Formats: sequence, structure tokens, C-alpha cells
Amino acid sequence: MLRKFSYVYIGNIKASVIPRKEGQPRAGSVIPLIDQAVTGFSSGTFVDLSDNYEEEILLIKKKFPYLTGKNITKIILPEWKYPEKDLDGDNSK
Repeated sequence: MLRKFSYVYIGNIKASVIPRKEGQPRAGSVIPLIDQAVTGFSSGTFVDLSDNYEEEILLIKKKFPYLTGKNITKIILPEWKYPEKDLDGDNSK
């Protein structure tokens, strides 16, 4: 359990829309059709989590000098698993 006022590094999370493969949830709803289709959200998906603790802590401490000398706990988020339920509302699969 984390203590109150602790500092935690959970990983580097990048949200980039990439082509969606069958069975993956959409990055966004299919409605409104034009807005979501133009941006790629209705036909794309996104999840990218990496552990760059050593590099990023140096950058974070440089940007936020207050954190120098503070203990930053590394707790990387687990790999995200796609839900079994179809996020488009079609649960017949």
C-alpha cells in the first residue's frame, strides 16, 4: 500500500490511434459517424505502455527540481487486456 503523499511512476503511456484488428475495442464510438471516422477513432485502437523509469525519472526531476531527493516508487501498470465483451454493444460474439 502506498503512503499518503507518495510519488509513483506507473510507466509511459502513449495513446496513438493505430489500425484496429478484429476483436480489439475501438478507440472511440462509431457515432457521430463523420467526426469519429475522419479522425480514425471509429476504425482504430490504441494502447502502448512501456517502462522507461531510469530515463524518465531523470527528465522528471530536471523539470520538477522539488522531486530531487524524493523517493519515487516504480509500480508499472499491468499490460492492458482487451475486455471479453464487445465494446460496440454487440455481445453476440
